[in-house]
Amino acid sequence: MFTSLTSAKEMHEQICWFALSQGSNLILLSFHRTWEPNGNVIISDDQTLRSLNLNVLKRAPCSVGIFVYRKPIWQTKALESPCRVCLIYVGGNDDKEALALADHMRGNQQVILTVLRLIPTSHADESSLRIHSQMVDMNRHEDQRPGDKSTIIDWTVGDGTETSKILHSVSYDYDLFIVGRRSGVGTTVTRGLGDWMEFEELGVIGDLLASEYFPSRASVLVVQQQE
Repeated sequence: MFTSLTSAKEMHEQICWFALSQGSNLILLSFHRTWEPNGNVIISDDQTLRSLNLNVLKRAPCSVGIFVYRKPIWQTKALESPCRVCLIYVGGNDDKEALALADHMRGNQQVILTVLRLIPTSHADESSLRIHSQMVDMNRHEDQRPGDKSTIIDWTVGDGTETSKILHSVSYDYDLFIVGRRSGVGTTVTRGLGDWMEFEELGVIGDLLASEYFPSRASVLVVQQQE
């Protein structure tokens, strides 16, 4: 346990210094906005916390995760029920880090992991993604575990509108979405979605998943690999 008293303006420096001194692999932050469970009513909107998150993302010595809490991932009355986790994978360093975190979750037999690969239709994008797609397959097949319930689903995507439709179609299927912060940036997967992004710290796809207009109340974990 570590406790430090500091001003809000300097808090990100304390967090980054402590992560560096301890050799941390991940800094996990709370999203600045919270809602009523299973609803769209905003309970808090802490702009000081948002500023902290943005500063940590810029200066962190390790990977950073921003957790958007929408509802309990495990319901108290249903602790024996599995937790349904969906990793959204397009390719890139942030998605690799998100994949690594999701891979750790497979060690819990109550976790059902789905890797949802969004593959751009353009040949140029597909060629750049082929290596990443093979990596996902290798992670899955080279590390088979007893009771492993992970699956991979591929969707070919032409633009951001199709991406939005796909995510809306599976919105109620999962309790937690995991995505890289810069997932899909520069590909047809997010084309047109960036114009509607409200919170840059969540990235294009993460912002869509956390939007009040997204039908699901699933929580979201957005991951940024160390730069």
